[in-house]
Amino acid sequence: MFGNFYLGQASGLTETVMENANPQSQRTPSDAEARLATILKCDIADSTRTWAKLDLSDGLKLTRAFRRAVADVVERYGGQVFAWEGDGALILFGFPDAREDAPETAVRAGLELVHAVRSVRVADVGINLRVGISSGRIAVDLVNRLLDGMEFNIAERLQAAGKPGWVVVTDGTKRLAKNFFEYDDLGLLPAKGFDQGLRAWRVVREAAVTSRFDAQRLDKTHSEIVGRDSELAKLADAWSEAKNGKGTVVLLTGDPGLGKSRLAKAGLDLASRDGGTTLEIDCMPSMGNSPLFPIGVLLRRMANIHHIANEADTRLRKRAARAVLRRG
Repeated sequence: MFGNFYLGQASGLTETVMENANPQSQRTPSDAEARLATILKCDIADSTRTWAKLDLSDGLKLTRAFRRAVADVVERYGGQVFAWEGDGALILFGFPDAREDAPETAVRAGLELVHAVRSVRVADVGINLRVGISSGRIAVDLVNRLLDGMEFNIAERLQAAGKPGWVVVTDGTKRLAKNFFEYDDLGLLPAKGFDQGLRAWRVVREAAVTSRFDAQRLDKTHSEIVGRDSELAKLADAWSEAKNGKGTVVLLTGDPGLGKSRLAKAGLDLASRDGGTTLEIDCMPSMGNSPLFPIGVLLRRMANIHHIANEADTRLRKRAARAVLRRG
């Protein structure tokens, strides 16, 4: 097996036992269920030297502060701290509840983890994080309370190969996370147990995405909308009323896959071609408990702020406010 992880019962945490990896096989045990998940492994860089600078009491304080910072970020992004492993953590996205946006959410969480941990200091000693992320099939054995799969080992190898402050992802995770991020191509990284190495990418930052609809499409061309003449006419009428000073709200509802986003995009394009100013914001499934998250994304985009390492940073807040005033 690649690595056994025992399912815990208290607070979502687990006791873990890592066994020798055998990445040459991807067979799923016949008594296990295959599930798709994204695995995030984070580890404190140069931890031995860091803890050597502290006495036992301060070392314990640093460990607690590190775990609090990690747990806060993971909870906010809907992941699960599956196990604390010494000076690191094993985190799952898309398990036990499957989520289409698990890879994207894991990458966002990885970037924020790096920033959040940098603010952790005890006795003037700080820490840096390395993050590795891999997406794919894992085996779930509920009878013996085990998780297994090569993705655990890949995430471990990627974080170990990265430098402090890096978030390193597999080719598959990059593809599944769509165009929401900017990357540096690391090529094939040498990794123990992988003769051909691992194709890896370093996540540099969130991309300056103005439309989740476009970012989720590898092909940015928009095909002609067919069979939606009535809906397009109503959008045109709504825009005409707005131009005449009558505020209008259009609500598009329907089952997944019916083309709601495409219709909304068509409405925005109509306004843009007619000289209107459009502001596009999108919700995310992982931010269901943060109703103002889309507004925050819009403000950071307008202020050209790629990432806020500390939400209490007054200078960035003022910068965002000035950008909004100039726009409005």
